[in-house]
This record gives sequence, C-alpha cells and structure tokens, in this order.
Amino acid sequence: MPSIYSSIPVDTSYAVETPEGVELVITPAGLCPRALAYLIDFGIRAVVLLLVSIASSFIGSVGTGITLVLYFLAEWFYPVFFEVYKEGATPGKKAMGLLVLHDDGTPLRFSTSMIRNLLRVVDFMPFGYFAGVLSLSLNKQYKRLGDLSAGTVVVYSQELDQDLDNSNPNSVHFVLPKEIQLLSLEHQKAVIEFGERSQSFSDARQIELAGIVSSLLSTSDQEARETLIQSANKLMGR
Repeated sequence: MPSIYSSIPVDTSYAVETPEGVELVITPAGLCPRALAYLIDFGIRAVVLLLVSIASSFIGSVGTGITLVLYFLAEWFYPVFFEVYKEGATPGKKAMGLLVLHDDGTPLRFSTSMIRNLLRVVDFMPFGYFAGVLSLSLNKQYKRLGDLSAGTVVVYSQELDQDLDNSNPNSVHFVLPKEIQLLSLEHQKAVIEFGERSQSFSDARQIELAGIVSSLLSTSDQEARETLIQSANKLMGR
C-alpha cells in the first residue's frame, strides 16, 4: 500500500502515542524546509524592524530605545509567541507546512518553547549555525540542540492532519480548545474524570462544577460543561 509520506523520501516517519492513547504517525522535517522557514521568518522580522527604526529615527534617543527593545522581543519571543499561541508554527513554518510539537505529539508549552529557542545561540556556535546543522545531520528525527534539550520535534503539518482525519473517517473531528491543549497532563486527567463521572451528577451539579473553569474558557457555565464533556471524550479517543 503506498504511503502518504512517499512524496517525502528524505525524511522518515515514526509513530508516537499521545498521553490520551491516540497513536499518531509524524514525519520530522529535514534541513531544507526548516532553513527556508527560518529565512521567511528572518525576512519578516527584518522588514518590521527596518520600518520601526525608520519611524523611530524621528524621535531621537527614545526611538533608538524602542527599536532596541523591539529587536530583543523579535529575536527571542517572536518564535515563542507563534509556537505556543498560533498552533505551533511561525509564519515561516506555516508557509512551509511545518509545526513544532513535543516528542509525544502534544502541543508546545511556553516553557519548552523558551528552552528550544533560547538554545538557538548554542546552535549558532562556533559560526553560521554549524552546531545546529551538525546536530540535525546526526539524528533521525532531525533535531537541533534546542529540540534535543526541550524534547520537541519539527514535523510536516499536512501529513499529521491527514493522519488525524484518516484515523476515524466516520467521526466528526472535534478540535480541543487551546485552553484545554495547554493544560498539564494532571489537569487533562481531571477533565477526563469530569467526563467519566458527569453522568452520575445532576445537570445542575455538572453546570456548577463546569462554572469553575468557565472564565478560563471565556464561555457560560452551560457551554463550559459541553466543552469539558466533548474534550474529555476527545482525550479518551472517543
């Protein structure tokens, strides 16, 4: 049977089991698409910084300070923001069909994204991203040093989506709310427990308990109950 990954012969696919017991086949992305994604992101940051520096040049030293602060944020927090809050992909990665996940297939947390991006400075040593390229070349999952330290992997998003959609073609694909995805494993287990025990509670009691997290989900108590039950079913692979 032909593989859906046959169009990407250079990269190797492998299966991971998520904490919810769902098996995913992911395809790590190699050097070329990741380099192109980096160049796209670099170009975006460069254009924004150039425009800001031109505009701020009219207000003297204050403008210089603003430019330096923006440069710091763009260099260190640009990738973190997109990887954590924009489905694991910077604009460059999204353009190349890539995203970043934990090794177990779960979405990135803020702490792990910070680790993988702060260690880019090590990947650049001793010059020209040499350490990062060397690391990519020496492991089958194409991980740079930041990925190895943070326990993350850069994968092809299209193939991952196809694998999720094909895993149960007769079911409706329910996407976990971002607030649920960012919960710790312990808190996700609490969501599952709520879903399993909800039938033993009255509707009023279910809504009362769901009201504890309704502000986190930015919904009413009733909508929070439905979201928690749907999320629990999804986390259990139903």
